[in-house]
Amino acid sequence: MSKVMSVTTPLMAAMLAAAPGAVAQVTASQDSSAVVVDTAYIRQAIRSNFVEVALGRVAESRAEDSSVKEFARRMVSDHNSMNQQWTSLARKNRMAYTVDFGPDGKQTIDRLEDLSGTRFDQAYMTEMIRHHEEDLFTFQRLARWAGSAEVRQLASGGVPTLQEHLALAQQVGSRVGVSSTAGRAGGVPPGPAPSDSNRGRRTTDGDDSGTLSAEDRAFVQNVLQDHLMHIQLAQRAQRDVKSDDTRQLAGHMEDEFEQWQRRWENVAARYGVKPPSHLGPDHRKKVERLEEASKGNVDRTYTEIVADHLESVVPYFEKEGQAVRSGAVRALVNEELPVIRQIVAGVRGLQGETGSREP
Repeated sequence: MSKVMSVTTPLMAAMLAAAPGAVAQVTASQDSSAVVVDTAYIRQAIRSNFVEVALGRVAESRAEDSSVKEFARRMVSDHNSMNQQWTSLARKNRMAYTVDFGPDGKQTIDRLEDLSGTRFDQAYMTEMIRHHEEDLFTFQRLARWAGSAEVRQLASGGVPTLQEHLALAQQVGSRVGVSSTAGRAGGVPPGPAPSDSNRGRRTTDGDDSGTLSAEDRAFVQNVLQDHLMHIQLAQRAQRDVKSDDTRQLAGHMEDEFEQWQRRWENVAARYGVKPPSHLGPDHRKKVERLEEASKGNVDRTYTEIVADHLESVVPYFEKEGQAVRSGAVRALVNEELPVIRQIVAGVRGLQGETGSREP
C-alpha cells in the first residue's frame, strides 16, 4: 500500500483544504423522507468524486497516450467542481463527511499504480467506463427518488455531465484498445502483470468460460429470489402502508430491485441460469408475514422485514459473493453491495424517525 499512500496522502490534504468543514463531526438535519436514502447517497456521490479526482491525478503522471492524459485532466477539473456542489450541500444540511476513497477505490488506485504505458492506459480507461456507468446509474436513481428536492435537482443536473464523460471515456478507450462495454458486469479490465506485490491479491478476473459451478449457480438463483421477493414486498407495501415516508421507501425499493433484477437476469442468461418464476419457502414466508400484518402494523412490519433481511444479505455478499469464480457475477456483487448497505442505513434511519421499531 506504500504506493497508494505516496499519492493519496498529499492528495487527501489538498482535498481537505478545498473542502472546508469536511471532517467536522456534526449532526445531520434533514426531513424524514430524505433520511430514507439521501444521506448515504450524498456520501456516495462525494466519495465517487474523490476517487475520480485521485485516479485522474495518477493518470496525469502515468498515462502514455496524450488523449488519456487530456481525459484525466478533465476528470480532475470536472469532478472537483461537482464535488464542491455536493460538499456544499452536505455542509448546508449539517452532514458529517470526510475524504474517503473506500476500500474499492483504494484497491483500484493501488492496482493502477502498478501499471505503466499501454497497460495503464487500458486499465484506467476501463475503470473510467465502469465508474461513469455506475455514477450515471446512481444519479439517474437519485434524480427520481431522492427525498430532498435539492438532492434531486443536483443529481439531475449532474446527469448530462456524466453522460458526456461516459461517451468520452468510451471514445478514448476505443483509441487505446478498450471495448466500450469493458466496464460493465462481465467486462474484465486489464490487470497488472504478475509481480510479487500482486500475488495473492484478488482481481476482477475469474472463470468466465460460460459455465458456473453448482454452488455459484445456487448463489445467482438465490439473489434472483431475493430481488423478486423485494419487488413483491414493495408492491404490497405501497398498497397498504399508512406513512408517506414508508410508501416512498417502497416505491424506491420496487424501482431499485427491478433494475437490479434485470441486470442479474442478463448475467444469469449468459450462464444458462433460469430465473425463478416463483418464490421459495423462505422468501414466501416474508411476503406472507407482510400480507398477514394488521392494518396498523404494516409500516413497521415492512421496514423490519426489509432491514433485517438486507442486513443478512451484506455478509452473504461479502463472503459467498466474493467466493464466486465468475468475474461477471463478482462485478455485480461489488456494484450492488454498497447500495444494499445504503438502503439498510436509510431504513434504520426511517425506523428511528417514525418509532416503527419495537422499543
